[in-house]
Amino acid sequence: MPQSPASRRESSEAFEVNEAEGPAGTPADKAPARLSLSQYLTALASYGDGSVSAGVALDLVLNDIVKRACLATNASAGAIAIAENEEMVCRATTGENAPDLGTRLDTNHGLSGACVRTKVWQRCNDTENDSRVNAALCRQLGVRSILVAPVLNGDKLVGIIEIFSVRPDAFGDRETEALRASSQ
Repeated sequence: MPQSPASRRESSEAFEVNEAEGPAGTPADKAPARLSLSQYLTALASYGDGSVSAGVALDLVLNDIVKRACLATNASAGAIAIAENEEMVCRATTGENAPDLGTRLDTNHGLSGACVRTKVWQRCNDTENDSRVNAALCRQLGVRSILVAPVLNGDKLVGIIEIFSVRPDAFGDRETEALRASSQ
């Protein structure tokens, strides 16, 4: 969860990147490479000197991913936070009860923090009965269930993806697998 209140398929979903193109955009001899989400995020985040175009491309991709994750899991909201200078910053959100863009996540507390520190999935079935979350903040946001997944590039944490629901017990095995596919 964010520090302050906010207002508002596996390989089949990997991103296709042409390694080379022939004249006038025609494919070259090489087949397109397949990148996982974590590889794509790492590549975009380290592009050049962090130029604006790479940042915009990254944000567009992240917004698409978080929207798809919410659709696949019937979540009411979602967010993706990316590691930036020893912090986790929300770079994509969807839904009214998601953290605001630019929100810096508290990596010392809560489910998000536990996921960042341990690189292990975190699930809260009911925010009213889970001491790991700020129940008052969750009530204000209308959040009752949370699922948080690490986005890893090898052993390195490059971000987290979170989904939220207005219903308790909203995320079971099916939703976990759907989010796992989105976070690969």
